[in-house]
Amino acid sequence: MTQKTIITNGKFVTPLGVKHGDLEIVDGKIVSIAEKLQTQKSDLVFDAGNRYVLPGLIETHGHFREPGFEHKEDIVHGTRAALAGGFTTVFDMPNTKPPITAVLLLKDQIARYKEKSYCDFAINFGSAVENILELEIVDPRDITGVKVFTAGHQTTPTTIPKLSDQAKIWEIAARRGFPVLVYPSSSGLQLI
Repeated sequence: MTQKTIITNGKFVTPLGVKHGDLEIVDGKIVSIAEKLQTQKSDLVFDAGNRYVLPGLIETHGHFREPGFEHKEDIVHGTRAALAGGFTTVFDMPNTKPPITAVLLLKDQIARYKEKSYCDFAINFGSAVENILELEIVDPRDITGVKVFTAGHQTTPTTIPKLSDQAKIWEIAARRGFPVLVYPSSSGLQLI
């Protein structure tokens, strides 16, 4: 069954600028913005009160720290806070305990988010010297990218200091079609 929602009297922020008027949503997708839309056949009607209406924001570098560091943050509270701030999607970083550096851990993390998240989510996969070959078997559709720490960091034991190991990660990522996210360092790299 089709659901139709109208938001009236809004200032809608679009890539082409701000448009005043009404916005129509059918089955969760925006289908039109016009000066005035008919509201009689709508399931829901909201009056924006001449306020700005923006699309949901995306947090591409979230640290929700679950599992292992829930005393710092967790999925439930972090995603509720994201929504309160206008973020409808979060990308979680892999520096959890244990770090999300294996496909089985990734599957567990996706299941954890499906159970607990209040908003849409995506997972950034981790890398570790001993788990580089996990990048050969991870499904690129399950991740937004692979995080590489090039220097020591107190929140992750997954530093990849050797350029030769980093080169393996870049080669696999290029061949398999996912981005590499780098935590850089100007010192501590080993050129072997």
